[in-house]
Amino acid sequence: MLDLLRDPIWQGVGILATLLLVALGLYVRKRHNERTKREALLEAIYDLAQGRPDKLVASEKAAERASISHTVEDFNPVARHLRDSGLIEEPGTIGLDVFRITLAGIHAVEQDRS
Repeated sequence: MLDLLRDPIWQGVGILATLLLVALGLYVRKRHNERTKREALLEAIYDLAQGRPDKLVASEKAAERASISHTVEDFNPVARHLRDSGLIEEPGTIGLDVFRITLAGIHAVEQDRS
């Protein structure tokens, strides 16, 4: 058994397996962080809109409440995912500056909170 562990090929396999496990751990952590940001932003929009789909919410206020930097790198991908999932919408051609929570978004927040 010790001879097998001294074999350079098996040492390489061990190093490769370790690197893959580290990469997998980083990937899972990133995915969890993205999900946490999406949930926080959706809840912030819900709270600022007081659970009403007709109320507009400024993206800067929602970002601040969700503790997400209001930058292209941090905020926009999270907001875009919520929009593309149908949980929020952008009224007109305003862009990612103002949102309205959809009925699906309201349902998602209320379901998570119950």
